[in-house]
Amino acid sequence: MKQKIDLPPVEEVVLPKLFNLRPGYYLLGLMILVVLLLIFLLGFLPGIRKGGRYVTFEAPLSETGILLDGKYLGSATHQYFVPSGNHTIAYVKADQIYAETEIHVDHPVFLANLIHRTRVIPPPPVTLTEEETASIVSFLLNEVQEISKSLEYPPQFPYQPVYANLHNDLEALQLRNSQPIIDLALSFISNDTMKSDAERFFPVETKSAPIQAGIQELPPVGKPITLDAGNLTIEGYSYTGSSFIMGDGITPQSGYAPVSTKDFVLAKRPVSQYEWALFIQENPHWSKSAVNDSSYLAGLSLSPQFSTNRPIYNVSYHAARAFVQWLGEKSGKEVFLPTEAMWSQAAYSQKHTEYDTSLALSERSVPLLGLLGGVWEMTDSHYIPNGRNAGYDRLQELAETYGLGKQVIVKGGSMISKDVTIDSVGVIEPDSVHDYIGFRIGWFE
Repeated sequence: MKQKIDLPPVEEVVLPKLFNLRPGYYLLGLMILVVLLLIFLLGFLPGIRKGGRYVTFEAPLSETGILLDGKYLGSATHQYFVPSGNHTIAYVKADQIYAETEIHVDHPVFLANLIHRTRVIPPPPVTLTEEETASIVSFLLNEVQEISKSLEYPPQFPYQPVYANLHNDLEALQLRNSQPIIDLALSFISNDTMKSDAERFFPVETKSAPIQAGIQELPPVGKPITLDAGNLTIEGYSYTGSSFIMGDGITPQSGYAPVSTKDFVLAKRPVSQYEWALFIQENPHWSKSAVNDSSYLAGLSLSPQFSTNRPIYNVSYHAARAFVQWLGEKSGKEVFLPTEAMWSQAAYSQKHTEYDTSLALSERSVPLLGLLGGVWEMTDSHYIPNGRNAGYDRLQELAETYGLGKQVIVKGGSMISKDVTIDSVGVIEPDSVHDYIGFRIGWFE
């Protein structure tokens, strides 16, 4: 039989009243306050502290940048948080603000951190001057040209839909005549991906049958003429302006192209290292130490005291343009880099052309020296991949009109080239320099 245990008496626990309320009531009230506090902290406070909406900006032009109160947000294709209040929105393309608008964003507060309040701003009207419109058109065409530098776009490499952008923007700009722009853009199709993109929006014509050049009678080479520029005299020969078929039809780059020239004079030989030394002497900002390019004039020791006819090389197109400008100022004549058509006319008119396998140019070439071999010669013509199938001269003019960046055509091969003919075409970037690329000058009398 179990023994009974006597427990000590326990004092009854009585919770105190608060504000004359029984414990059950004020504990319930306390729980309600905690819940309300949590709702406020989680549901309202974030919205109070950071009110606004996630805004998408629809833009009439492709690749538009958005400025919010003067600060860059990013591309119009993305969504951005915009604080509540009044804001000024600017739409930018090609460094041109083409539209501005004012917006007011309200201040939603409930569950702002959990539920994104969104808003879509419709596209504004485009308001541009002719100059600003031309800047945007130039930007579009330069993008097309840049994409054309790749001959293929494998699936793993992203392709920028330049023709889709062009189509969209031309419609938004509402130009009176956009056909020249379209013609120039389509002449840069250089791969199947570009062609597929273009065919969605524009009629892409198939290549026409090649023009047969046949035997051409060009005017004979004119008399020898000298260009006097202070202490510098440059020999040249005159050529009568002509219309003829340029190219050999073997490759797209050297295809047949009807071209025209006006009367011009072409230097007997490429610009020499001695002539470049005189240029540097009067323009020290073009000296080797002053140009921030380690390849510029690399391997050359130039001196205005040592006369040599060896061609200059390792100079860029921009440097060559500076040289002809300097020579024009000294001579009072319009001096220039010849176009591809001028160079070709002179080459077709040669009585004899020796291929030079060194920088010592053969005197057996008549009348111009160094047209083949020696150094490639820069021209002042744009490289346009399909330029010979759609009006060569017209496309060259359009490229200048619309401010297209120049991919420079070079002609004639160098002393290390193989299988280069008069019709062969090379291309370089305007700011690049090369061991075997120089230039010769032309001028108008």
